[in-house]
Amino acid sequence: MFNINREVFPNIQFDVINVETSYQGAAPESLERLITNPLEQDLSELDGIKQITSFSVEGQSIIALQLDPDQTTALEAKPDVEDIVSGFTDLPEGANTPIVTIVDSKLFPIIEISIAGEVSEKILRENAKFLERKIEEVDEVAKVNFKGLRDYEIRIEANSDKLKRYQISLLDLVAALQRNNINIPGGVLPDSSDANKEIIIRTIGEYNDLEDVKNTVIRANALGRSIRVKDVSDVNLVFKDTKYKQLTNSRPSINLTVMRKSDTDAINLVNKVKQVVEDNRAALNTGIHIDYINDNSYFVKRRLNVLKNNLAIGLALVLIILSIILPLPVALVT
Repeated sequence: MFNINREVFPNIQFDVINVETSYQGAAPESLERLITNPLEQDLSELDGIKQITSFSVEGQSIIALQLDPDQTTALEAKPDVEDIVSGFTDLPEGANTPIVTIVDSKLFPIIEISIAGEVSEKILRENAKFLERKIEEVDEVAKVNFKGLRDYEIRIEANSDKLKRYQISLLDLVAALQRNNINIPGGVLPDSSDANKEIIIRTIGEYNDLEDVKNTVIRANALGRSIRVKDVSDVNLVFKDTKYKQLTNSRPSINLTVMRKSDTDAINLVNKVKQVVEDNRAALNTGIHIDYINDNSYFVKRRLNVLKNNLAIGLALVLIILSIILPLPVALVT
């Protein structure tokens, strides 16, 4: 009784497999026609599928496979689903490879930590990343997911007047960036010092910083005069655009959702996570506010309190009733 794990819900297998495909900027109608419907037709040939449900929204296609537990399990069916998905070669250019996942409750969110404050987004991001590393050091934590965290991107805004002056098209600009930002294998060569060894050759030309992008050569003449990306465009490091704004108590925030491992005590884990946050609070920037949201250990504690109260009240009522009928020592023994 004292060693059993306390958790909100038990681990459940839902017998559902999701196939998710992202295609940035694509309309729902295009996703349904190019990805969802063809994949559905291929997946419908699998045995053990009870129902197929699909969703096509802007930029994402989701196919949910409800399995028949009498015929197969999610673990048995997943390799077959992955084989069909990997064999799907009609993905449009720009679409990401479909991801196959099993829906279960093992990775269950246990608490959400909000890092908020009227500071720059860069400072919020640095503090959120710092706390993420500290929280993931807790053994019982499976992973930490972010809400409201925007990634960096390099934004190149071409100047139309400069493009005309240098007689460069947008396609030339894009092609120059693609040619220089590469990482491709170049084969192998025999090692002259050892006949049993080979040297692997790889061409690495990926961008490391903003200056690499700015100095990318678009075109050069016979005299060696080159036209670079910075000559025809503005290059800046910015945050990716988002449709949502994350706020906590009216302050801009980035939230960390802590996912627990299976068979983990919810109350002990939440206490450990809160202790880690408090131990590192002094290392955070001034103006940062920490709030705890969606603390699932609260519900566990409340249910246990109801159980304890019912136990105490029930025991008291039994003793009172028995003591009326029987002598008190006999009632206590009973």
